[in-house]
Amino acid sequence: MKAVLLRLTHRTVEVLAGGAIAGGLLLFGGTVGWGLTLAFGLMGAAFCLWFALRLWVNPEAGISQPSPLQNGPNSAPFHVASRWLPWMILWFGIALILQLLPLPEVCVAWLSPVRVGLARLIREGLGEPGTGWLTLSLAPESSRRSMILFALGLMAFAVGGGLGANPARARRIVLLLIWLVLLEALYGLAENLSGHHHTLWVARQVKVTASGSLINRDHFSAILALFLPISIGWFYYGLAVRHGDANGRLPVKLLIGDIFSDRHGLWILVPAVLLLGIIQGASRGACLTAVLDVTLLTVLGCSRRHPKAAAGMAVIIAAVCIAFAALGNISLLMGRFDSPDFLLGGGRLRIWRNCLGIVRDFPLFGVGTGNFPAIYMHYSLSDTSLYPYEAHNEWLEALICLGIFGAAPLMVGVFAIFAAAYRKVRWAGPDRPWLLGCWCGLIGFCAHCCTEYLLHISAIVLLVGLLAGLLAGFGGQDPPGQKNRPNSDGG
Repeated sequence: MKAVLLRLTHRTVEVLAGGAIAGGLLLFGGTVGWGLTLAFGLMGAAFCLWFALRLWVNPEAGISQPSPLQNGPNSAPFHVASRWLPWMILWFGIALILQLLPLPEVCVAWLSPVRVGLARLIREGLGEPGTGWLTLSLAPESSRRSMILFALGLMAFAVGGGLGANPARARRIVLLLIWLVLLEALYGLAENLSGHHHTLWVARQVKVTASGSLINRDHFSAILALFLPISIGWFYYGLAVRHGDANGRLPVKLLIGDIFSDRHGLWILVPAVLLLGIIQGASRGACLTAVLDVTLLTVLGCSRRHPKAAAGMAVIIAAVCIAFAALGNISLLMGRFDSPDFLLGGGRLRIWRNCLGIVRDFPLFGVGTGNFPAIYMHYSLSDTSLYPYEAHNEWLEALICLGIFGAAPLMVGVFAIFAAAYRKVRWAGPDRPWLLGCWCGLIGFCAHCCTEYLLHISAIVLLVGLLAGLLAGFGGQDPPGQKNRPNSDGG
């Protein structure tokens, strides 16, 4: 009875997490209030169940014996074998709380002198007396609202780590995500190629590119670029399970007929559809990210574990992708690369130049999360026609809003996740291709964040957090008696 209840609880966590992703992704990307509420509520429920399991249930119940990927039954709170990551999360939480904590004005003057000067200037303009207390955040209310995205990402990461501890659950959730993204790509292509040009029931103003159920074409293309290497990795995972040995090595004389002898060969069409969606979205950043992802996947994947047969299949995949790309809006995409503003970043370089003054004046603790629009115009006196609500560079905006004290643990934590995850990918056996695809996709996503505000979108935060948790918490081989096959977990 206990085992049945435990299995039912784990499956409920899967359903809630999948529902949060589906609701956030397919309903305007979670950018509208009710969409964000739905995604946050479902992921919050999944997190609460995960937390309860971690408190009252043996975390290794129903999971295989310890493998080279695990450091013991209770290796880490998030199923992540990294000594640095929990401390970075704690440090980052302290930095967020410190921004909202009322402090004596004398103390704030020592930590952030420009913050005190701005507060006094505002009080003089409004004729209000000072209270003697200030927060490091310029607008605490905006900071509190923006922290919902941090909470959403952290919950998704924790749930992903819990799901990843069991390989079968990890494969099921990844397969679900691939299907959701494929549905998103097909819907975006149908709207664009048919000339209907709607985002769900709302008519679009821009009618030459695809955006799917998301409002912004760049966000639509970024999600497809993130899952392009994952879909390729899933294809190779199926080959490794069907035709490889226990370690996932493919035979050198693997024939094309063997590959397409069952329905798994149709998975070769998924990366082609995603690439076509990226081209129809005409996003330069997503296109470059896709090239980076596939290149990184090819370089790291073509090793002694995957001999010439795998390299030959890469050529076939590339040929199919090129054939599909020929049907896409390739002329519009290439025209955007040829435009004069490409080298200037479409105005981004001007924004980043103006942001340097903010970093100089608020170096340690920043201006507070969510306060970039409030502070930018104070440093853009020579360019009043350009008023961005985001810096179009997530790393730069993190430095502006969090300062060195808050941005440092964030960046070190990201590095710790990638380092811990890559160690797991190396020993993952047949699961290595799709895990490596996730790793490469997240690397490309981090690079894409240098030119876009992708982490301001709740659906993308959910996807990235869940994938990062799955990677860092992946738990090794299946329990004895459970087949390590895509068909056994829904593929």
